Amino acid sequence: MSIQTLSTFLNVFYIGALVIGAASSAGLVYCNNRLQRDANLKIAQANESAALAEQRAEELTNENLEIKKKMAWRTLEGEDRKSFIDAIQTPSDEHHVIVIRLQDGESWNYSGQILSAFTTAVGWIRTEGSKHLYGSGEIPQGVICRVSANPDAVIERTIHALEKANVNPIVKREPNLPANTIEITVGLKPVG
Repeated sequence: MSIQTLSTFLNVFYIGALVIGAASSAGLVYCNNRLQRDANLKIAQANESAALAEQRAEELTNENLEIKKKMAWRTLEGEDRKSFIDAIQTPSDEHHVIVIRLQDGESWNYSGQILSAFTTAVGWIRTEGSKHLYGSGEIPQGVICRVSANPDAVIERTIHALEKANVNPIVKREPNLPANTIEITVGLKPVG
């Protein structure tokens, strides 16, 4: 083999190596760009999934708070209790409150707070009764206040004070009750 043939062969080999090197570099750049594009797409999808998960977590947190509110026991405490007691004070023991309590923990506790407020207030004759939940017909829901068809001013003021204290009474006017009497049945906490 002559030097010229060897030189030609080496030149061809060198050019071939350059072509292969260029092709390899182009292939590597292409693969790198494709990998980067795929990675960016996966990152974008992961960010979108994370945003959706964060949004769902916030929704679940809000739903959980709503459930806790619905499950929380009713109370007559703090400023509501103080305002209620101040509003129902009456100068003489001429007014009657009958508090009927259900044999249910939440209702019993809430009716106890209402009865305690009447005990603290001046001018009320208190009577307490209870009602069993089972085998007694319809189970009352909410706070039901039975009053005379024509209650006196103190009873009307008491109804208004219950409303203002967020007790949300259901008022039923009945002709057979005396004008100076209010019967409060504390039923189960309404759902919803």
